[in-house]
Amino acid sequence: MPTTRRPTTARTSPTRTHAQPNGKQPPPPTRGPDLNLEIVTITPELAQEWLDSGGTNRKITRRRIDAMTAAILRGEWRLTGEAIKLDDEGRVRDGQNRLHAIVQAGIPVRSVVARGVSEDAFDVMDTGRSRNAADVLGIHGYPSQNAVAAAARGLMFIERYGRVFPSQRDAHLYVTPVTTLQYVKEHPEIIDGVHLGDRIYHSGIQGGIGLWSIIMTLFLRLDPEQAEQFAEHLTTGAGLHRGHPVLMLRNRLLGRQRD
Repeated sequence: MPTTRRPTTARTSPTRTHAQPNGKQPPPPTRGPDLNLEIVTITPELAQEWLDSGGTNRKITRRRIDAMTAAILRGEWRLTGEAIKLDDEGRVRDGQNRLHAIVQAGIPVRSVVARGVSEDAFDVMDTGRSRNAADVLGIHGYPSQNAVAAAARGLMFIERYGRVFPSQRDAHLYVTPVTTLQYVKEHPEIIDGVHLGDRIYHSGIQGGIGLWSIIMTLFLRLDPEQAEQFAEHLTTGAGLHRGHPVLMLRNRLLGRQRD
């Protein structure tokens, strides 16, 4: 089995005890079995071998497996520190979906592997959530992360499928936190589109920030100056004569009858 470093044994540190009100010392903390940690290149064959060994697991999530498979095939798999966990008998206790994705992709990947996970540790695994596109954008310093992520997602869908809300079952495989970040880096006008979309939304115009951000980003790509003028006219209505198309749109979106 190829590894990049030797297994390490988890260290324990001395714990200071304090007398309880009855004068008795509390019982010492229970020490569980040591964990052996190593970085392993997991081949599809090894992944299948581990899966065949059995082990109590949650039901596999086909959608998540497909998403991870697509990420592996795009070369987006990274060594993050998240471990495949095996018990003392080598049975998979956590990471079943990742192993299925490796088998499905047919490509070896590197991952941390923890061996010797106890039975009771399984109850507290993975209580958090994965980072989404907005989380990743925030880490990289982008403002209004939720709106930027929504705008990028919609624009990527439009470019690939011709619509903001595609019906294709594999659409979720195309837009990931990694692809979203890369798209925003390559299209900085999205940030200006979000600023204009936010301005329109907070003027009371119907529609969400994400949708208006998509629209204004598309306008900015055509003509930045006219996009700014459109946002100004739509939000204020200033300088528009009766019957002007933008004024008619503004009144319609504000729920007014008169144009």
